[in-house]
Amino acid sequence: MNSMTKIGTFAIMAVVLFACNGKKSFTLTCNIDGTNAKEAYLEINDVIDTVVIEDGVFVFSGAVDEPTMASLMVEGRSTNIMVENADMTFEAAIDRLIEGAITGSESQLVFDEFIKENGKHRTSRDEYVKYCTEFVNAHTDSYFTPYLILNMASMLQLEQVDSMVKSLSSEVKGGKMASDLIEKIEEAKAQNEMAASIKVGGTAPDFTMNDRDGKPVKLSDVYSKQKYLLLDFWASWCAPCCAENPNVVENYKKYHDKGFEVLGVSLDKDKKAWEKAIENQGLIWIHVSDLQGWKNAASQQYGIRSIPANLLLDSDGKIVARDLRGEALGTKLSELLDK
Repeated sequence: MNSMTKIGTFAIMAVVLFACNGKKSFTLTCNIDGTNAKEAYLEINDVIDTVVIEDGVFVFSGAVDEPTMASLMVEGRSTNIMVENADMTFEAAIDRLIEGAITGSESQLVFDEFIKENGKHRTSRDEYVKYCTEFVNAHTDSYFTPYLILNMASMLQLEQVDSMVKSLSSEVKGGKMASDLIEKIEEAKAQNEMAASIKVGGTAPDFTMNDRDGKPVKLSDVYSKQKYLLLDFWASWCAPCCAENPNVVENYKKYHDKGFEVLGVSLDKDKKAWEKAIENQGLIWIHVSDLQGWKNAASQQYGIRSIPANLLLDSDGKIVARDLRGEALGTKLSELLDK
């Protein structure tokens, strides 16, 4: 049986299957030359489907609410495909999976257009941003565009990302991917407003979070018992944080008896990794975490967008200084406590 015959047979079977339920659905019929794999995988929205491969041919079927970026995986290799409710085909050699040819997906045509010109514009960051921005403006009605915006968001100002999303067609903007983007933008705006309000001379917002033993620790209860408190946002996986920790340890030992305390707020998710870092690095002060990573409640409350980050508070919770690192921490503590 040749490749076209095999694909036709699989496709007919899929069409018959979906004709029964009457719902909008997709079939993705794939022919991968040179593979000996027995299974293929398709990941859509964090859900992975598995199918059996027969002589390099396999078919995925299902339904999506809107054209959606999916990851096709065979033999440990992967490529991205815009899947939509249509009859689609994909053909590629196993060693050139990302160069595969896809038919049947309108959103994929836009994706392919972007990829075709993409490499020519990577000569500099500015040139790449310019190309992507022009592409977004020219394809506001494509479901691929929100994925492109998300991919380039880290290279843009929040206002630019917001403007791009607002330029999308009403249909695309009402989809899940664009809605998720809008939600992230609103969260970032709220964090920026919070961060702007937390400045030197202001009062640190209070919060309560559990320590390593699961006991609640209230920020105001800690700083009210000390002359000065360093509220330190960090994580065990953060290399710059770990590089700064010896400096904090040195100043803690030098000034603790004079009324200096540290409250470490960890953006870890893994409790064992968090506790191991505390022990291995000799971080002998108070530690709290809700083990939610970047969704840590205190870090969001304070608008923390990068770590390490810290605030120096007095006994009334007034913010005396921010982001004291290296010699700056010791110099400030000396100024305040070496009297």
